[in-house]
Amino acid sequence: MTWQQYLKAGWRNLPGGMRRFLITAVLGALGLVVLAFILPVEWQLLPLLALFGLFVVVQGVVLWMLWRQGPAFRRARRAYLAGDFAEAVRILEERQETDALDAAEQTLLGNTYRQMGRLLESERILRKAFEAAPDEPFPAYGLGRTLLALGQYEEAAALITRALSRGADVVILADLGHAQYRAGLVEDAEQTLEEAGRLTLDPPRALMTRYLLWRLSGQPVDQTLVARLERYDHGLDFWRAEAARFHDSPYGDALTEDIAGIERVLAQGRHDE
Repeated sequence: MTWQQYLKAGWRNLPGGMRRFLITAVLGALGLVVLAFILPVEWQLLPLLALFGLFVVVQGVVLWMLWRQGPAFRRARRAYLAGDFAEAVRILEERQETDALDAAEQTLLGNTYRQMGRLLESERILRKAFEAAPDEPFPAYGLGRTLLALGQYEEAAALITRALSRGADVVILADLGHAQYRAGLVEDAEQTLEEAGRLTLDPPRALMTRYLLWRLSGQPVDQTLVARLERYDHGLDFWRAEAARFHDSPYGDALTEDIAGIERVLAQGRHDE
């Protein structure tokens, strides 16, 4: 991971309230810098002192917000990112026995349940998180992803749209287009997927985005399509895992069909070479 990607991932993972606070603080700092240049000399020290005070306040607020995300949350999140979902659930359920989980912890627990295929539990806890923090992007997106896996495509699309409007990373446009496609919202799906296709996406999202756009186009298989899919064919492993995880839902069945479709396109391309 490059330092730019590291910073971008770190920014995405900040709570929405912290991001808004930091943006406001940066704008305030820029305003104070401008004042330091345009004020008379005898007044220029005041905005500089205010700027120093602002930095102290920002540091204090950021440390306080991070402190609120206690050690249990941090340990569970590390386990989640490492793919140890059972450990993440154990940590959060153990904490739940002694204290109520906040929205961030509920979101993490609900996302972990989804990764384990426990969709009904995931929906239950993510709805609680969404009700507790309706203006935060992460609960809305997490619930949207779970409803997508449950086959509740229109509600999933609405929640992912809400997450985007609340500051979620634009790469989830690919997930929105995916949900719209499954819901039969053809025009919306085509527009969203085309927009997503212009972004830098991870291989699974890029692969499915290009495949669904081709399905919507109604065009025959050609070498341009094959080349686009071959570029991201290592993303197939992710979708195979998703199909296996959600094999007993309509979404899992739909993914199985799409995986077979992608494999046919790739096989036809190799045959035509």
